[in-house]
Amino acid sequence: MILEQFSAKSRQISLYCGDDALEKKLPVVILNAGAEQAPAVYEKCREIGVGSFVLAVVSGLNWNAELSPWAAPGVFRGEDFSGGGEEYLRLLEGEIAPQIAAFLLQKMQCRAAYYAIAGYSLAGLFAVYCGYQSELFSRIASVSGSLWFPGFWEFARENRLQPQVEKLYFSLGSKEKRSRNPVLATVEETTRQIERLCAFGGASTLYEQNEGNHFQDPAGRMAKGIRWILA
Repeated sequence: MILEQFSAKSRQISLYCGDDALEKKLPVVILNAGAEQAPAVYEKCREIGVGSFVLAVVSGLNWNAELSPWAAPGVFRGEDFSGGGEEYLRLLEGEIAPQIAAFLLQKMQCRAAYYAIAGYSLAGLFAVYCGYQSELFSRIASVSGSLWFPGFWEFARENRLQPQVEKLYFSLGSKEKRSRNPVLATVEETTRQIERLCAFGGASTLYEQNEGNHFQDPAGRMAKGIRWILA
């Protein structure tokens, strides 16, 4: 059930939560995704038995700009990455999360038990980036995450996760590594390496492989990731 919608500097935020959620504290999952994808993800979560939580879907993003951690050449012609991830993260921390917290307190009389962040594709890359750069998120789901991004493996190897990060979920489609693009074809190897690196650093991690390519059942895959990080 959608509870509230508001905006923050042209980004739209939609809050979903079941009407059976009566707890004093609820997990809040921030999902960067298209507005049209939000209902399907939330319904899939309900179908597979995810417990009470708040899904905060942020849409209206310029993906290649706001979800890329630094500037890099695009893997497709005319789609370079401008590296606005740090600025967008500050918006999440400084405006969007506080607005969510205010709504929960005023309208639902509850607080966030913790904040998680989830994303698909480039938003999955951004979610993992937040684990290194932000003190806000303790649980992370990167579903078909673009961890092939130039320089990201080196970044993960040379930096440490923030100490509050407890759980990280990674998943890919079984066919994603078969891309004809040599950069995209590294995604499985790099994802597995980063998952192992995070586990070695002390976080609880899971790598899961799904049947199909990058575009198969994104809502179902995302719901599986959310269920695991909230368990």
